[in-house]
This record gives sequence, structure tokens and C-alpha cells, in this order.
Amino acid sequence: MVYTNKRSEDGSRFGIRSGDITSYTGVEEQWSDDQWESIKVSDGVGQYTLKKQCGWSLDEPEGRFTDGVGWDGAEQGLRLWTTLAESLPDSVVRLVDFGTVPYAWTVTELAEENFADHVARGEATIDEVVGLLLSLQRINDVAGSDVVIAPTDILLVDGRWKFSGFGLLSRFGPRYLFDATDGVD
Repeated sequence: MVYTNKRSEDGSRFGIRSGDITSYTGVEEQWSDDQWESIKVSDGVGQYTLKKQCGWSLDEPEGRFTDGVGWDGAEQGLRLWTTLAESLPDSVVRLVDFGTVPYAWTVTELAEENFADHVARGEATIDEVVGLLLSLQRINDVAGSDVVIAPTDILLVDGRWKFSGFGLLSRFGPRYLFDATDGVD
């Protein structure tokens, strides 16, 4: 699968790439829920996790899902995510790329799985949950307020659970609120 969509706004001022989804080639699906899907992608140099909304074809014409979506709407979310990743690299997934064309999408460092699936398989431990709560407290301290996180936005990266998302994609799609049972049957 090759992504062949248009260039998005420039994200270099946030220390991320240009927002060009065409620079990624799909490797394999990782996981999905009823709203989002994560796909392992490659740019020819490294492998990453791309997250996009389910049901949005990569071949849709530019603008179909982005009418009225501007770069300015993402700026606050980008600033928060990149600041947290820089301040707390052991707790926050690094954002590599982001775009709003032809729909909102993110590329992060490669994740192995999400916490919702980990819990659903009965593999989560009390130590992991306590560690996540302590990390979330540090994140909230740096952010200056509580952040919205879904269990599917807690990702295993290099053997360590880290937080991602921070409501960034929800600025462009349906609101995705934290629910302790999200992704868990």
C-alpha cells in the first residue's frame, strides 16, 4: 500500500516533518478500533506508526474531509505534544509528522501495541498501571492542566508505555473522550 496524497502545512517550526503523507509507504496494519486505525509505515529510512481515522480512504480527493480544517486549529495540540515529548521523553511518544490533508493524521515513533489491547488480553499489571498514573501526573504538571487520553493512545515503544495523541486528531474529527473501558470488551 502506497500513500499518494497531497502535501499538508509545514510543521518544521514544531520540530516535525513537512506533513507530506506521500513520503510514507504502508508496511502492515497494527490495530484499530471503531474510530481510528494505526498502520506501520516506512519512509525508506525508518519505521513509524501512522494513525488515521477509519473509513477515510487514502485515495479520497483532497478537501473532502478537510473543508474548514485549518492548520491554526492544530497549532495548540502540536505545541502541547511536542513540548511534552521534549520534556518527558520516557513518558510521551515522539511525534514525527502530522498533516491535515486529505484528513488529519499523525506519524509517531514506532509503537508495538496499545494499552487497551494489552488490558483486553489480561496482560496489564498493577505496576504498569501505577507507572502510567505517575507518568500522567508528570504530564499534567508540565501541561498545566489535565489532558485527554484514551487507552488506545497509550503505546508501547521500545518496551516502555508512553502517552500520545493529546486530543490532537479530535480537533478534526468526532470527539474521542477518555473512557476507562475504551477498547476493552
